[in-house]
Amino acid sequence: MGRSLRWVLLLGVLVSGTVPASAELLWLRTAFQDTASKVVRHADGTFGGICVDLMNLIEKNSNFRFLRPTQFVSLKRIELGLSSQSVDVYFALLRNPERAQICRYLEPLYSVHYVIVGRADDQVTLRGVDDLKRVAGKGPLLTVFGSQLGTYIQSLGLVADDGAVTVEQNLGKLLSRRGRFFLYQDIAVHQALAQPPFAGKLRVFPLVLRTEELWLVSSFGVGAAVNDGLKAVVHRLKASGEWKSVVDRYVD
Repeated sequence: MGRSLRWVLLLGVLVSGTVPASAELLWLRTAFQDTASKVVRHADGTFGGICVDLMNLIEKNSNFRFLRPTQFVSLKRIELGLSSQSVDVYFALLRNPERAQICRYLEPLYSVHYVIVGRADDQVTLRGVDDLKRVAGKGPLLTVFGSQLGTYIQSLGLVADDGAVTVEQNLGKLLSRRGRFFLYQDIAVHQALAQPPFAGKLRVFPLVLRTEELWLVSSFGVGAAVNDGLKAVVHRLKASGEWKSVVDRYVD
């Protein structure tokens, strides 16, 4: 069978929603970023989290298979992998013009909301950026190193402190009163606040500073038939409600 005809038949299987036992498996290399808002490593060494659950859902409903890594890598390494085409697809990348030069944005996966965390005994009311500026004054707004949120905080006219590299380190700074407020993604925040060191000691203010979509992307080395097949599977799972049922387990 010619290669072009084989891809046409393969795409038909992907779109149809039926995966016969004899269907050809299509393996795609991916990577895991070292951030708990996307992927977590369990005590037994296995991986979980929203991105892993979405990969599992796609695999269950198609003949796509994801060649998963055994170690976390930095976002910079992932961007280099997409650029060099050693990474085929990546789950949950924010969209910006620079990244559009190294990969294709296929489909939005889910949205993240950037929220403010403070100590549980801090009874201040935050209704918007003006309240945050008034209350924070010249004090720093904590965030995670390398997240680009430091630049965003500065654009609001506030002082950024992105010296800590994890959510947990920043929450520890709040508890030790080395900062009053912490800005980060809601998924990672809620996961961390459920941990024993922080449970009941901190709170999330009812203020969302910004909302962004995280995307499924592919390297330029991945062909159009594969990209179309991935998009078709995600569209079908969204239409059935199965996609939302996974995302809702992580996004409040």
